[in-house]
Amino acid sequence: MKAINVKRLCVFAAPFLFAASAQADVVTNWNQRASEITVAHQAGPWGQAPMVLIQAAVFESVNAVTRRYPQAGYLKLDAPAGASIDAAVAAANRAVLIRMATTQGAGIEAAYQAALATVPEGPAKADGIALGEKAASGILAMRKPTGALPVFYRPITGAGVYVPTVVPANADLPPASCWVLDRVDQFRPAPRRS
Repeated sequence: MKAINVKRLCVFAAPFLFAASAQADVVTNWNQRASEITVAHQAGPWGQAPMVLIQAAVFESVNAVTRRYPQAGYLKLDAPAGASIDAAVAAANRAVLIRMATTQGAGIEAAYQAALATVPEGPAKADGIALGEKAASGILAMRKPTGALPVFYRPITGAGVYVPTVVPANADLPPASCWVLDRVDQFRPAPRRS
């Protein structure tokens, strides 16, 4: 019988063992939950719009705690020392989703309560919740005056029922102004030199 090369077996098996134990962080976990909630909301072409607002609010709240990017952000929030990032992320997601995915209140609340159940009670949790709510409120306030109009899309119907898209798609977008960028061409590449 041929001897098993243990070294090769370990190299082969290691990625599968680590993959089973790997977990996403609180931001990516909430991103998945929020995505599922917005899809369930069935808002048509703009269905994922809350995700932009959520990610901006999450960035603002997490950056207020970590200060990883001190010059970044628009809200310039101050986080109390020790504020819980997990609670802040949960609160930011909940605050935006409650406003944007109005048909999914029960699912939003269930996800929020499940997330907060993993955070120990105390000032860190309370400060994190307040910070996440403040970040979401600030981002929603920034978004309000941009001029973007709500899109009223026909609900998804059953098989065999044709529901045309709005023509032209996103016709309401041109009057909207930037709300996170300084200008619309901020990240365009420079002209190519010959």
